[in-house]
Amino acid sequence: MVSAMPGNDSATIGTFRVPTRLAYRLPEVGVLLDCSRRTVSNLIAAGELEVTYVGTHRRVPHESVVAYLERGKAKARAAA
Repeated sequence: MVSAMPGNDSATIGTFRVPTRLAYRLPEVGVLLDCSRRTVSNLIAAGELEVTYVGTHRRVPHESVVAYLERGKAKARAAA
């Protein structure tokens, strides 16, 4: 379950509480998804994660991370 409370500075992803921000740096997304920065880059290249730019720096919007996790949960349910 992924949820965030309005006015709260954290969200619950499964049983973990993580700080919510508008966007994350790629290494931070890697920590949230328990994967490498390279894997995050591959997910972006494959269109699995959206990216936005702050100057020349890539950022992954919070909503994109949540949507990716929800799609993964839906695939797992469909396979079961």
